[in-house]
Amino acid sequence: MLKEVKVAGRNAFRANRSACIIVSLLSAFLITGFFSIQGTIDFSMTVLETVNKVFKLDKAQEVLDDIVLSIEKLSADTSIGEYSSTGVLHLVYQNAKIGRSLFYSFLHSLMDAIQQGSLAGFLIAGVLLALTLLFYAFIQGVLKVGSRRFFLKNLINKEPKALPVHAGVILFGFRRQKTKHLAFCALYKILRLIPWALSLVLLPVKLYAYRFYGYILALNPGMKAGEAIALSSKMMQGRKWQAFCLDISFFGWYLLGIFTLGLLNYFFVNPYRYSVWAAFFEKVKNEEAIVIAEDTTEESVHRPQIDWRRDYSAVNLVLLFFMFSCIGWLWECVYFFAQGQGLINRGTLYGPWLPIYGVGGVGTLIIFKRIREKPLDVFFLSMLICGILEYITATVLLYTKHLVYWNYNGFFFNIQGRTCLEGLLVFGAGCSAGIYIIGPVFDHNLNMIPLKWRKRALCLLALFFVIDLICSTIYPRSGAGITS
Repeated sequence: MLKEVKVAGRNAFRANRSACIIVSLLSAFLITGFFSIQGTIDFSMTVLETVNKVFKLDKAQEVLDDIVLSIEKLSADTSIGEYSSTGVLHLVYQNAKIGRSLFYSFLHSLMDAIQQGSLAGFLIAGVLLALTLLFYAFIQGVLKVGSRRFFLKNLINKEPKALPVHAGVILFGFRRQKTKHLAFCALYKILRLIPWALSLVLLPVKLYAYRFYGYILALNPGMKAGEAIALSSKMMQGRKWQAFCLDISFFGWYLLGIFTLGLLNYFFVNPYRYSVWAAFFEKVKNEEAIVIAEDTTEESVHRPQIDWRRDYSAVNLVLLFFMFSCIGWLWECVYFFAQGQGLINRGTLYGPWLPIYGVGGVGTLIIFKRIREKPLDVFFLSMLICGILEYITATVLLYTKHLVYWNYNGFFFNIQGRTCLEGLLVFGAGCSAGIYIIGPVFDHNLNMIPLKWRKRALCLLALFFVIDLICSTIYPRSGAGITS
């Protein structure tokens, strides 16, 4: 059976390689998170630590601390290398670790605040934890269902001369006005897993039982969360060992991916594995003769509702510059907080924006307009152009302000510490997301605002930006988390 589903998955991947790679990269960049192997350990440790603190089980806490130290030592012994980056974007390789550390760090801070009786710390940690859960539910949870739907549609798209399934299917959950329900389903799954997190042994078993949860919701996003959980458990009954063997069968590929710095994983292994799991789901569904009332109201799997083949007005491009800059600033602030460095106003400017994100985002929309029909060309060219931009920016800042705002020394294939290969992979993924998803969605929503109000907002933002540039030039920012 496993050989059959792997062949089916491999054929589906080969038939629509570019779209599969795009969806896989977006999954690695935006979706991967809470319940990978190390994430399972973190999640269980968090629950156990909470129980120990609440009930003051001192002996249990000592045992837990020993387990944590053992895991940290094992991680240190087996890791490729720990990187401490102050760069503009972050490693795709570390993305899953970032996603976990947000949840774990905020929840850990919340528990410490409760134990110390700190009201301010409790409120701050609580708000950050709530925001993280909302992001997981409304962004990661919904996109995960869309990703599952894409690979299912790509698997069964076997009609003669059928057009390839479009990567825009990943936005399925947002377009079908099922966002709130799918977000609730994501949170419901966490709640169902919390009791099982008390056991490091039973949690992975339950994760396999719920493995088809996302695929079921991808076919019928209106199904109740409890019903989808029950159906997934039923389909996986007696097949958990097969599922485990299916995962293990990719171990050799991931081991080989280490020697390619993860490139093989992101451009072959991950999309191949996602395709195989979609084939496994279809195989089980057919064997069990399970009928799922599929949502067939989607207008077309070949074209997204918000078309990325669009022309951007000058006003919208400038506004997109500020939006990309603010998103980049928020991303870096949250990332550094998750790394335990506190709340830091990142970047060379005083305002909540990082211009290099804005220049990179808008630049890709303009430069790659003629080749955006070729996603792989876009990915590799964006790596090259963004790398040049990052290197030049670092050089200019060094010789004009005599300050170093990021340093990649120690990273593989870095150029004078100003840019590196791993960071460029994230630039490629981010630019692809900007061209095919983020840019079109933002532009679509901006066009819903009257032009005169967009112009007024543009003038106001430009005024504040110029003032910020002047102030930061006269009084350059420096300090921990900024230039060191």
